[in-house]
Amino acid sequence: MDKLRTTIDWSSRDAATQVAAYVRERMVEYVTDYRGRGNAAMVVYDDLGSVHASDALDAMLRDSSFVFSVVPSLGRHLASYPRDTLAGAEEVLFWSLEDLPHVRRVLRITHQTVYEAPELPGTTVFAAKQIYADHYFEAGLEVLTAVDDTTSTGSATPAGITLVAVRRYRFDHLPSGGLLNLRGRVIGGLRDNVRSDLARLKRESELALRAAGTQ
Repeated sequence: MDKLRTTIDWSSRDAATQVAAYVRERMVEYVTDYRGRGNAAMVVYDDLGSVHASDALDAMLRDSSFVFSVVPSLGRHLASYPRDTLAGAEEVLFWSLEDLPHVRRVLRITHQTVYEAPELPGTTVFAAKQIYADHYFEAGLEVLTAVDDTTSTGSATPAGITLVAVRRYRFDHLPSGGLLNLRGRVIGGLRDNVRSDLARLKRESELALRAAGTQ
């Protein structure tokens, strides 16, 4: 914050543009460092005690039995990137501004991996690992698994797919209970987003399946 205060000319008409450029520059630096050092480069949240985002993520990954027990190769990659490589995976790092009902917008940086796991034939896993959030979340891992129905139908062409979504987060020190109940509002917003995303994915998947059937 001190660097931000001294870098920006707050009396200038384009102060907002300067802030946006500064934030983009810092995000690029952060992602570049993460690509080189992995989780060790992740932020330390020190607003209420020092919380290493990497420690919060590691603790959450250890509790995420699905990732490590069912797709161990992906679990190792999430924990040990970039030392651990994942053959055949597609990866992207991106930033987003996420709206949750009744709370502040969240700026997040995410490392997403799309992987057809050899441990689970006919299965594609989309894993989105949070590497930064400007508030509310110390760590986050969203896993969407798509399983085709080839094995159940005996056909070479899947009759449909089954989607399983697991989203896990570790919150910072959010007030709970009473009139404020910020923790409750954030959790409620996350649940609403999950329902909305699953409904959208269902519609899009059904449209794609019908389109494939007409070809």
